[in-house]
Amino acid sequence: MRSLHGQNVVVVGGSRGVGRSIVEAALGEGANVLAVARGAEALKELSWEKSEVRTLAADATQDTAPDRVFAALQPDVLVICAGAFAPSASIQAAGDPRLLQDRMR
Repeated sequence: MRSLHGQNVVVVGGSRGVGRSIVEAALGEGANVLAVARGAEALKELSWEKSEVRTLAADATQDTAPDRVFAALQPDVLVICAGAFAPSASIQAAGDPRLLQDRMR
């Protein structure tokens, strides 16, 4: 496996969970890392704990996000580790418990 030493690594969804673990692992390998996430507070905490990481608060679903990310750091490695849920009605609001059963098949 190639070393990440000196490589530019961008992690979208890099402020928490698996994304943060990837950020920390890449830093440990000597990479230049940009963590991108929507939550400015989580990014601030990350940069406080890992001063060598660069951060960018951005919503990856916005049309301008790619330009902002690539302007901040041109990646050799791009990791997309962000997730979002589409809005949906609760089971009670849907009114028919069979809807959940159909989705679970």
